[in-house]
Formats: sequence, structure tokens, C-alpha cells
Amino acid sequence: MNRYVVFQCLPHTLDVGVDIWRLLADAHDVRNGFEYEGSDEVTEDLTAQVIRCATALEKLL
Repeated sequence: MNRYVVFQCLPHTLDVGVDIWRLLADAHDVRNGFEYEGSDEVTEDLTAQVIRCATALEKLL
């Protein structure tokens, strides 16, 4: 839950769009499913999107 709040704060702290924090929150949910439920929903597309978001955040920092 705490990470979700961190993602929601990104538009206010780094002035990023909602699309970035929502994608990171979704990726976190997928990660939790993988870690705790044995889900295998990690896709190449999701990975590419997370990398895109991380790159954008890195530039802002």
C-alpha cells in the first residue's frame, strides 16, 4: 500500500503524468502476483513500458 501512495505522489513531486504512476502501480501489482501467487503475467511489453517510465523519471531527477 505504501508504494502505491509513492506512485500517486509522482505528479506532485516530479510533475509526471498520471500514465507513469499508473503504469508503475500496475507493474507493482504484477510483481506482487509473481512473488506471492506464482503468477506469470510479466510480459515484454510491460517490461518495455516500465523501462520507458524509469528512463523518464531518471531524466527528471
